[in-house]
Amino acid sequence: MVERVLLGFSGGVDSTMACLELLQSGYDVVPVTLFFKGFHSEANIKKARMVAEALGVKNKHLVYESKELFKREVLCDFLGNYEKGFTPNPCVICNERVKFKVLMEIANTEGCNKIATGHYARISTASRDVKLCRGIDPAKDQSYMLYRLPKTFYSYLLFPNGTKTKYERLEKALQVFPDITKGMKENEDLCFLKKGELYNFLEKNINSTKRGAIVSVSGEILGRHNGIYKYTIGQRQGLGLAGGPWYVVDKRKDENVIVVGRKEDLSANVIYCSNAVMHEKIIDGTLLAFKHRYRAKPTMGIFFNINKKGFMIKPIKPVYSVAPGQSLVLYSGSRVVGGGIIEKSVRGNKND
Repeated sequence: MVERVLLGFSGGVDSTMACLELLQSGYDVVPVTLFFKGFHSEANIKKARMVAEALGVKNKHLVYESKELFKREVLCDFLGNYEKGFTPNPCVICNERVKFKVLMEIANTEGCNKIATGHYARISTASRDVKLCRGIDPAKDQSYMLYRLPKTFYSYLLFPNGTKTKYERLEKALQVFPDITKGMKENEDLCFLKKGELYNFLEKNINSTKRGAIVSVSGEILGRHNGIYKYTIGQRQGLGLAGGPWYVVDKRKDENVIVVGRKEDLSANVIYCSNAVMHEKIIDGTLLAFKHRYRAKPTMGIFFNINKKGFMIKPIKPVYSVAPGQSLVLYSGSRVVGGGIIEKSVRGNKND
């Protein structure tokens, strides 16, 4: 019996090549495009339909509108974090609260017993305990974005791109669909906003837009900022300050102040995380790899539990640009063992 698979499908290179591989592997593929009306344009659907037709699955292509769920579960969290002075990652939250939950519901309705997406990650079934693992392409690995998925979902998931590199996928796409692929662009970091629209969107939707002081770590006033929401920890460009290079090292929301310093002032020796999701029981003192940003290289640190929903990591070597609101994801070898939302970081061992 042919296995029926629901595929999250945008019509971009990654979901297109995932679809092609599933079809070539003998699966009955049902592509579905999630559409957030008011945030996505009709052009998104048109593109997905065109690519679905080229793949021979246009008659099965579904469009699912989930605007209200997206607003409630992702957009409110996104705006709330910027309001607090944090730098959130809405893709992580969307995968947890919207995308995969909706895909699971549609799969049940459509009689699909597997769910696939174009993410560069892997599901390991080498043992009874199914694991979420890094994709083999270190430059594109997206397991970071998926760490909050419930472990109960793992046995239903397929990630056809996880054993390939982005270059291999793009090269094959150019061979199979040259006309379509040449016009494809990499997906935006924020799927619900066009490039360059973030600050205008935030200005209309949050209150943290007042101008304020930019001060050095010693308290000297160096300039003025145009709203805390426009700055993130580690930022160097666009500060407009003399005597640089300067980096944003802190955002004091209550004082409406941006603190800048030198690169060494960005180093973190202790990182505190809350809202943890743990897939394995980790004992205090365990040495783990971690990533504190999606594009950061994995580094090693010592793990300590704080409570059921919180932990801290002491990096073996100082790490830089640790931004509250971003996720810190924990790895043992290639497998994801958990993670949490960064609350704060400190230099040295104070506040241990």
